[in-house]
Formats: sequence, C-alpha cells, structure tokens
Amino acid sequence: MLQVAVLLLVWSDLGSVSTVDINGGTVDGTVIGGTSAAAGSFTTLSASGSFTADLSSITSSGDLAVADGGTGASTAAAARTNLDVDQAGSALALAIALG
Repeated sequence: MLQVAVLLLVWSDLGSVSTVDINGGTVDGTVIGGTSAAAGSFTTLSASGSFTADLSSITSSGDLAVADGGTGASTAAAARTNLDVDQAGSALALAIALG
C-alpha cells in the first residue's frame, strides 16, 4: 500500500518582509514602486500625479503622426514632404508665393 503525505503551508501576518523574489506568474492590481523608484515592463502605462520620462531612452515602434506633434515619417526626406518644407526648413507654400 502506497501512502502519500501532502503538506500545505499557509503563511499569514508575516509582518514586514524585506525581500521578495517573484520568478513567475502575475501581480495584477499592485502598485510597483509606490514609494520609491522601480523599473518594470508593462503592457499599458498610466500615471497619476506627475510623470517624468528620460526622453533620450524612449524608443518607438512606429512614426508619430503630424497631428500628434510628430513628422509622420521615419526619414528626413519623408518628414520634409509631410511637413511641406524644403531642405532649408522653409515652407514650400511660402516659397511659391514669394516666387
């Protein structure tokens, strides 16, 4: 006859735990870095209060549309076309009007 013992431990009211190492699963609805700065990878980012970003380290997977403050292009030539400017940055409509 085979006997199998199952041991289930539930820890509660641990007080303050100084270090936690989570190597899998999900942590939903939990504030990360609520009182101190912390790094993380997120599918969606929302913030309340102030938000600070190091713009030198932001990467984009696409072009930022002109309507959103970008050029709508990934090359300088395409940006000039989208913004209707020449290589000097002058508006093409102005150059045509001054003719």
